[in-house]
Amino acid sequence: MSNSAIGNTCSIRVDEEHKIKLTMIGDSSVGKTCLALRFSQDLFTTDHKATITDIETRVLNIEGQDVLFQIWDTAGQERFRSLLPLYLRGIDGAVLVYDLTNPESFMNITTWINEVRKYASGNPVMALVGNKTDLNNYIFVAREDGEKLASEQGMIFMETSAKTGHNVQQAFFEVGKEVLKRKNNGPGPAEFADCVKVDDNDDSKKRRGCCS
Repeated sequence: MSNSAIGNTCSIRVDEEHKIKLTMIGDSSVGKTCLALRFSQDLFTTDHKATITDIETRVLNIEGQDVLFQIWDTAGQERFRSLLPLYLRGIDGAVLVYDLTNPESFMNITTWINEVRKYASGNPVMALVGNKTDLNNYIFVAREDGEKLASEQGMIFMETSAKTGHNVQQAFFEVGKEVLKRKNNGPGPAEFADCVKVDDNDDSKKRRGCCS
């Protein structure tokens, strides 16, 4: 089973049932931008810029199907909270991120869960992601606590490192698989979508600011 992207920047033909809209959500500075960037372009940067909103795209092959991910990266700052309903409208899934070194960001996850359930329609897939496993000497949120919360809330659970890439591809891959299970199997209108398809062997990557 392949979970690698194929090709380079391109336009491909994408059916609606093979297009996934995800929103990254969580406190500021937990690594939402870095996770989105690591997944979409296999990049990591220590440049920190506050995110208002940004969209990353990537095509991933899931069980023989090319799936276009549209990843909406949102700001975690309180002053941008009023924009959240716009980012959650029509989503197929939400990736809720906390910082393993910051217990408060984990405690706030229940608030973010409530926001998703309040503003997102239908039954979006939710994944709980504890980020920054590379800081193993500073981790204050136990894996068991994350697993327990995810189990209680019916969420996918993963611990990741945007810096090293640990489990990042797998986290989005698992979300994509679950979204496809829930999508309507009927034919949808096809459209051409501009996307970034990442060749994992290509070192010519464009760097951008991170993280929120």
